[in-house]
Amino acid sequence: MSSRSFSPLIQFLQSDLGLSGDAIAVAFRTPLLSPNQVPVALWQLGLLSLEEVSRVFDWLEHQPMPDPA
Repeated sequence: MSSRSFSPLIQFLQSDLGLSGDAIAVAFRTPLLSPNQVPVALWQLGLLSLEEVSRVFDWLEHQPMPDPA
């Protein structure tokens, strides 16, 4: 998955949830296969609450599917 496909998610995490770029970068140190794994990684690191994880999944559900290319 290209880093460009994560750009809208990163923007949401920063603007709507107030996460810093450094906090988000910590989650990306682990290999991620899809944007759906990002909120779980952030939660496991203690950077998101369960309510915030739910908000991220709700947001992801309403995003257009990326092109597989």
